Amino acid sequence: MQDVFKQIHVFVTVEPCIMCCAALRFLCVSNVTYGCINDRFGGCGTVLSVHNDKIFFPGDILKVTPNVRGDEAVNLLKKFYRGENPNAPFPKVKKKKEVA
Repeated sequence: MQDVFKQIHVFVTVEPCIMCCAALRFLCVSNVTYGCINDRFGGCGTVLSVHNDKIFFPGDILKVTPNVRGDEAVNLLKKFYRGENPNAPFPKVKKKKEVA
C-alpha cells in the first residue's frame, strides 16, 4: 500500500499544518505543492520543518513546492471566509440564567 502513497503528489491551497504534514510523512507521500504559507501552524518550514525531519521520520523527505500562485490562494481564502452559507442553520443564542 505504501507504494501507492509514494506516487501521490498533493496540491493544496495552504501549507499543510504540522499534524497534516506529519500524516503525509507517515504515509510516505512524496510531494506536496501549496499556494500560500501557514504562518500559524505551517509544517513545511514556516513554523516547523516536519517535511524534512530525519529524527522522527526516518526515510524519504517530503518534497515541497511552496508559493505556487500564492496571491491567488490568499484571495481565494479571503473570498471563502467573506461568504455566507445559505444552508447553515440559524444560530441559537443562549440566554443567561438568572440566579434566584
